[in-house]
Amino acid sequence: MNELVLCFDRIGAEEHWLNTTIQHIRGELLRRYAESEDSSGDAAEWLRQLLRSDSANHVCTGDSLKRVCVQAADRLLVKEVPTQTSGTPISKAVDYLKLHFREKIRLQELADRFHLSAAYFGQQFKRETGYSFHDYILHLRIEEARKLLRRTDMLVSDIAAALGYQDSDYFSDKFKAVTGELPSSYKNKRQGGA
Repeated sequence: MNELVLCFDRIGAEEHWLNTTIQHIRGELLRRYAESEDSSGDAAEWLRQLLRSDSANHVCTGDSLKRVCVQAADRLLVKEVPTQTSGTPISKAVDYLKLHFREKIRLQELADRFHLSAAYFGQQFKRETGYSFHDYILHLRIEEARKLLRRTDMLVSDIAAALGYQDSDYFSDKFKAVTGELPSSYKNKRQGGA
């Protein structure tokens, strides 16, 4: 994405051409994602939310395109990886979390989704996964953050926002608690920086 912006800068293209190109790429990505999905309610709802949030801004930026790309790639990756679940509510909840860990998810809402009390759901979740509900989501997010820090040039604040953290300092604290280092130093070490 950054190279696209640099290319447009080099040739002296007007900003509206860049915005039009980004909107086209975004639309094509969403169209292809929609075609690849099995018309599930979750996929349709994700697309609706995504279109609503970006169309409210009426601006399609390189950052919004990056966000769409990361989210679509994440959803497609999870879709392609066959899951070996026994069909228990907890295994279904784990599958759901692997798709939706970037969103704000409350234990009560997920327990309600599977018609269980929150207390029972939390106990069973810990028993079957070895993690508390919140720790499991934290580990999913930190693992994704590690991937993004290694593979992209996204800023730590952008990664935090993409993973559902509104405060990048809070994200950095959580990242350090799990990995033992700050996201910026993790990125520098993994990308050959200082």
